[in-house]
Amino acid sequence: MSTEHTQPAGRSNWRRGCLVVLLLGALVLGYIGWEIRWALTAKPGSAIDYWQQMADAIDAAQPGTVEGYWEAFGDASATLDKVTADFIEQYGEFPPVAWDETMAQWPFDLEVLRPGFFEGSEVDEATRDQIVARALEAMAALDEAGYFRALGPIKAATYAPIPLNGGPRLSGILLPHLAESRRLARTQASRMWTGARAGDVDAVVDAFELNESLARADSHQPILICALVGNAVAALNCGTVVDLLEAGLLDEAMCRGILDVFDRQPLGDTAASMKGERLFVLDVIQATHTDNGNGGGRFLPHAFEEEFAMLAGGWGASGIDWVPDHEIGNLATFVFPSRQETTELANELYADMERALSLGEVERAGIEGELEERITSMGWRHPIPALMVPAIGRAGAGVDRILEQRAATQIMLAIEIHKRRTGSLPASLDELASILGEVPVNPRTGKAFPYRVLAEGEAAPDVGKWHRVFGGYVLDGETPAFGDDPAVQNVVDDYEE
Repeated sequence: MSTEHTQPAGRSNWRRGCLVVLLLGALVLGYIGWEIRWALTAKPGSAIDYWQQMADAIDAAQPGTVEGYWEAFGDASATLDKVTADFIEQYGEFPPVAWDETMAQWPFDLEVLRPGFFEGSEVDEATRDQIVARALEAMAALDEAGYFRALGPIKAATYAPIPLNGGPRLSGILLPHLAESRRLARTQASRMWTGARAGDVDAVVDAFELNESLARADSHQPILICALVGNAVAALNCGTVVDLLEAGLLDEAMCRGILDVFDRQPLGDTAASMKGERLFVLDVIQATHTDNGNGGGRFLPHAFEEEFAMLAGGWGASGIDWVPDHEIGNLATFVFPSRQETTELANELYADMERALSLGEVERAGIEGELEERITSMGWRHPIPALMVPAIGRAGAGVDRILEQRAATQIMLAIEIHKRRTGSLPASLDELASILGEVPVNPRTGKAFPYRVLAEGEAAPDVGKWHRVFGGYVLDGETPAFGDDPAVQNVVDDYEE
């Protein structure tokens, strides 16, 4: 007779439960181990050549096919450097104490040839005369060295794609020519003053056109900083013309010559610069995400921190400084959107910005307000768009300002021509049609510039910084009527600041 032992049901269930827990624990530990290994070894994608795409975009943005711009640009820069080095060799490496107390650059500063440079300065008259004499000497030396002739070919060189260097990442693009463009532009502004004082029509018009050529070349690059530098050079050029008009130094031939330049050297469309800016962001997205081969991938927080530590000069510059300074920080990928989601968001934002910049100021203002509010509300989960998308309101304000300034400058030049021909100011801007062909409207409003002749003895009104009052007339910049939309008003306030 045998005895059969039956295992209690509770103990059997307990063992099965333990086995399930152990298996689940092993799976969890295995998954954690896999994720840690992924975090330590994950690499960003590199399948798309955004460097080549940028080169293609730059090439497509050029307004013509005539080459030779950068050769002339480089020759002129080298000549300016050579003359500067010669002056240092002649006059020493450091300025005397009296000179050093002024704002003038050593060994010469062509800016002093423009009125108002020493305004508010306590430097003595003898030192001022010495600094101005040195600037005139430098201007003559530059002319003799062929500096102005070297720049000449840029006026006709309509194909001027910026040379790309520093790759293969777009974040490594070097744009040293931007600072040089502004340096060359300042020399031409000073040449306009010396030429106008000497009654040299050719020098004044040539200097103005050289600056407009610099502005044209930079503004036709599909990169926002290039477009803004081009606009800044154009603003310097128009400001110099208006100052010369105010000083009464431009005769009819000079005014006519400058007017003709505006048609020959058009500025680029700042809206087109959003194409290049979008490529910058897409390149960063690729460098901070893995690539699953189907347009998707996972965000690499550590790679993103490294990206911004390099660009901004310190860890934590990206705004997600809680990520450890180690690859293990990639474990935070779960709280961030995927590569596909971030790419779609970036493409959508840049398409909206390009559309906004192509509109007039009043039409654009509401879109700008909505875009900026959307970007600022993204928070830390969308660090790439939140940190890299430019302030569209400021970019738009720069476009509005230079377009208004260029239109107003053309009208002022025509008024001066009319006054010199007839001995009187025009009663209305319509009388300038014979000079301008078509009188420009204010691009900010789409309407004619308010204009009136001051009555005899009438004090010039205080019309604010965007307006001009001199020569017996008022040409008013007039801020557009935007309505009461708070989002729109924020953009307007930003513009006025």
